[in-house]
Amino acid sequence: MKILKDKEIVDTLFVSGGIVLGAFFSYLLQFFLGRLLSVEDYGSFNALLSLSVLLGVPAIIFGAPLIKIVSELFALGRKSYLSKLFMTLVVFSMLLGTVAAVGIFLFRNYISASLKLNNPFVVIFFGIGFIFTYTSPIFVSYLQGVMKYKVFIFYSVLNSIFRFFMIVALVLKGGGLNSVFIGSLVASVVSTLLGLLLVREFVGLPSNEDISDYLKKMLKLGFYSLFLYTGLNFLNNVDVVLVKSLFDGTHAGYYAAVVTVGKILLFGAGSVTVVMFPKVSALYAKKENYRPVFNKLFILQLLVVGFGVAIYAVFSKYIVTLLFGPRFEHAIEYLPLFSVFMGLYVVINFLLMFLLAIEKMHLTYILIPVVLLQYSLISFYHANLYQVIYSNILACSVALILLFFHSIKPSD
Repeated sequence: MKILKDKEIVDTLFVSGGIVLGAFFSYLLQFFLGRLLSVEDYGSFNALLSLSVLLGVPAIIFGAPLIKIVSELFALGRKSYLSKLFMTLVVFSMLLGTVAAVGIFLFRNYISASLKLNNPFVVIFFGIGFIFTYTSPIFVSYLQGVMKYKVFIFYSVLNSIFRFFMIVALVLKGGGLNSVFIGSLVASVVSTLLGLLLVREFVGLPSNEDISDYLKKMLKLGFYSLFLYTGLNFLNNVDVVLVKSLFDGTHAGYYAAVVTVGKILLFGAGSVTVVMFPKVSALYAKKENYRPVFNKLFILQLLVVGFGVAIYAVFSKYIVTLLFGPRFEHAIEYLPLFSVFMGLYVVINFLLMFLLAIEKMHLTYILIPVVLLQYSLISFYHANLYQVIYSNILACSVALILLFFHSIKPSD
């Protein structure tokens, strides 16, 4: 078939398969935790999970800029530059992670009170894991930057598998919510060691190269990336934190189940962006025409999102029941609508990453008022979970309209 000879399509299918497999184990973990933990503990787990995404923004804001720089250096054959840049970033990330862990420990009582956690020790284990949080994006960026998609998928899938077995094994021993974050900590250490092994060709090479220009470029792109990733992560997680704070534990648990299932669409459909970004970045750096690749993958992105939303609309009852059982049956009614929010979010992410790839960074500021709108709507209108989801959809719709008129046909 002709379609199977198209490199962009083949790469997207391969990455999609790997991401879905990795997501399978991530959601299999949610499946077990939804049954092994109480509804309130499950809600607490997802609230801390969303908080970790928000606090982990510094770990990913330089991911996309790093992919661009790695792609450029690799294309030019500057391996010594890649090595020095890698070692510099790993050392800095470990220091940053230690600072974050200390900060979480110092504010553990405030975090416990804000999220209505009964066990403050959970926050301590949660915080220690941040020592290693900021290293994984470096490994991922290097593997994507040199377009080693097979190794990238291997790394992602193996991490998901190990994390699943480690956490489930500890929880089955009766450790409760504490065991979840102890297992996650062990998995983070193993992930760091595995990452070092997979990118060993860039580890420890003798280099006296001056990488200051590349670091400056990272900072410049990272400044705009900060607004992009902060906005995306708040747009995708602030609702969970607010629901945990504004609703009772049972409804927060139901919403956590909806979010968990709904984000499967984010992982699956997001694979198109994973393929698009380094390809467009490389074409842009070489001053070649990137528009055909973008157009092809944008259409593919819309098709994948539409298919995903349709699946949720038809099979929401079976999906929720399969993953969480009858205790979460009240979450079924919210899933079709929530999938619309996720679909809009995926398309927004695709367009923003495209803009970053061609260095049209000023439009990342769009997300600031959008997130403020989302926060305000949920804060004032939360009589039920439907109002929360409608607020999410309205905020994303505003962002998508703005991006459509400003970025679909950027000036070259």
